[in-house]
Amino acid sequence: MKIKSFLKRTVKALLPYGILKIYKHFKRQQLSNGSKVVNLQNILGKKSFQEQSKLSNDFLARNNMVACRTMYALDKEKYGYIFKNEYIRASSLALISKEIYDKNIAGSVAELGVFRGDFAKLINEVFFDRRLFLFDTFEGFDLKELEMEIKNGYLKGKEDNFSDTNVELVLNKMKYKENCIVKKGLFPTSVINEDINDRFAFVSLDADLFEPIYAGLHYFYEKLSKGGYIMVHDYTINRYTGVKTAVRKFSEEKGVGYVPICDSAGSVIITKMEG
Repeated sequence: MKIKSFLKRTVKALLPYGILKIYKHFKRQQLSNGSKVVNLQNILGKKSFQEQSKLSNDFLARNNMVACRTMYALDKEKYGYIFKNEYIRASSLALISKEIYDKNIAGSVAELGVFRGDFAKLINEVFFDRRLFLFDTFEGFDLKELEMEIKNGYLKGKEDNFSDTNVELVLNKMKYKENCIVKKGLFPTSVINEDINDRFAFVSLDADLFEPIYAGLHYFYEKLSKGGYIMVHDYTINRYTGVKTAVRKFSEEKGVGYVPICDSAGSVIITKMEG
């Protein structure tokens, strides 16, 4: 009984100190996180995505979880796409653009599979002085292509519709709207009768299905400048396995290598070394 009584008295005496210690720890953590948020806000301000990428990479590398979650919570509209789940993909785009400008690689830029224009908006900003071709149906997937995906076993589960978009919605997001050239229609049918003589320095392929990805790789690789890049989205996503099949088939046929990156859907990056 004496031992129990002693333990109770000891715990009772020490408990306030323990609570105080815990409180001080969380207070320090709260101040630290608050400081990180303030610092990040000061770094980003109202700067363009291109400027944000240059200034925030080091900060985010050290405080990624806190910074990304906080910035997304503070302003979903402004920071949502970059900081919720596409920081790696967006930052990779920024680094690629720097390489292209540092090496003076000529060419326009393009995206096949624009949907609502969130990634195209970033392409438009980092390549502020280049023509941006936007290839999409702007009406969602083609039914015949979906049927082929299902028949070949590439589509797993219920497909997304991607019809919640239109040209005006996409163009309204563009900072340099005057640089945008819309190519509406099913790819590659949409370019068969088009006389597009541009070379390309960067192309984003985000069409999800085997046929447009495979056709896009062949079409744009031929037009890619030496040192240019193609980024293919959704390489590792389980729902649209036709993307991985298209990339591997193209790679084997052309003898072209690619590098996977760990963004939210597992993109791959291809670069062209020959002229």
